Amino acid sequence: MGVVVVAVNEQGEGYFEPDPAPDANAMPGGAGLRFLFETPTIPIAAVRHSGRDEFPGLASDTGVRFVESEMPPGQRSPMHSTPSVDLGAVTQGTVKLILDSGATKTLQAGDTYILKAANHAWENVGSGPVKIVTVFLAAKR
Repeated sequence: MGVVVVAVNEQGEGYFEPDPAPDANAMPGGAGLRFLFETPTIPIAAVRHSGRDEFPGLASDTGVRFVESEMPPGQRSPMHSTPSVDLGAVTQGTVKLILDSGATKTLQAGDTYILKAANHAWENVGSGPVKIVTVFLAAKR
């Protein structure tokens, strides 16, 4: 899977954007580099926010936070949103990303995502723990 990108529509519900084609650059020795996301400023301007069920304390109002989360098998987070653009990667396990619109995508270790202030929940659908690392970038509402 490429990069899963989630945004908020005009009705305030989360939706999956089409998969972007990442910029791929060859590096010396056969290595590669893919640019997945960039922004010229923080807080990030003009992000439509669902404004519902915020999960306090995860994202900074003006800066950046780098967080690792872990969920045991079968656990599901509450539906929540943060006033941020979240750049994340699943580092272990299998997790379902659930949007308030009912849309879902399953991500596995190695998959990346960009969440643009959308209301969402996570559910560990694997047989072992799931670990996710996320960088929360403050976004203006």
